[in-house]
Amino acid sequence: MFTADYPAENMLSPLAGGLVMTAWAIGLLGVAVVVFVRRDA
Repeated sequence: MFTADYPAENMLSPLAGGLVMTAWAIGLLGVAVVVFVRRDA
């Protein structure tokens, strides 16, 4: 049922995954700031 080897060869490395997650967080925070500033005016 389970294999002993790596689940997928084309997965991101931990560093690349962390960079992608950081980019998403920065992007979403940017959108939140824009929405907040526009609605708070």
